[in-house]
Amino acid sequence: MRKPTFRKLTLLQDKQEKVPLLFPANLTFRLAANCSLSFEVVMRKANLRPWGGDYMLLDGPTVVERKGSVNEVATNLLTADRARQLASFDTLAANCKYPVLLMENSPTEFRPKMRVQRGPRRVILDAREAWDALLLAMRTRGIQLLVLGPARTPVQRRNLGDRVLRLLVADLLFENGYAQK
Repeated sequence: MRKPTFRKLTLLQDKQEKVPLLFPANLTFRLAANCSLSFEVVMRKANLRPWGGDYMLLDGPTVVERKGSVNEVATNLLTADRARQLASFDTLAANCKYPVLLMENSPTEFRPKMRVQRGPRRVILDAREAWDALLLAMRTRGIQLLVLGPARTPVQRRNLGDRVLRLLVADLLFENGYAQK
């Protein structure tokens, strides 16, 4: 197994993230039972709109777009925002090798009918229809869908940030020939 030539990682976070995930300053990534790599993680806020996501490693193959809830997906895919959201998915898929949509959700949040604010009035949308539209949009664009628990508290945001960072590092290592066999 080759030794990596990089030890410092630059994590780019979209500057428009309202409540960003929290990331560790250092990360130890296990390649095998007796082999691990340590990285220093440097955070930088950047405009990631051209890549269509919220998080990525500088020169990494993966871009992660984060959605906060089923309500957000339903609002984006089942209303007049649909064309804009699908164009955003197209941008994400076209600008990296491994596009990922991270959906923060828990089973208790899933309700078949949900009320969503649309301008001055509230409308009722079907969450099952939103999931169907999302799954089809992801499959047709080759986007990986990750559904992980909510990240509302600092502890949850830190835990989710650690998982996202590990995914980004795993893809970077894979692209650089460090896959386990």
